[in-house]
Amino acid sequence: MVVDMTDTSDRLLFSAINLIAEKGYKAVSTKEIAKEASVSEMTLFRHFGTKQGILEAAIDRFYYSTSMKELFDKNIVWDLEKDLLMISEAYHKLMKKNQKVILIAYKGRKYN
Repeated sequence: MVVDMTDTSDRLLFSAINLIAEKGYKAVSTKEIAKEASVSEMTLFRHFGTKQGILEAAIDRFYYSTSMKELFDKNIVWDLEKDLLMISEAYHKLMKKNQKVILIAYKGRKYN
């Protein structure tokens, strides 16, 4: 997943992920996320509505389900051994790349 740091939404999502992974969901304010993304808090609200909205958008954007669906749609060769190896390697890379989002999702389960 490529993050376009010139795009306001991407900057907000990336800032939210980094801050929430570092400090926890409850400890991070929308004002802090906006400041980290170099936008106003009002801009954050226009894009995502709430802190929960930005977190949900970040998880949707950076989580693995879309990438894995694309992998299955485009890369399956119908050879069980090759396909399982390719899937497991891709899954491992994706989980490593998205570890902050996964950590946030995991920690968030404790608060629900």
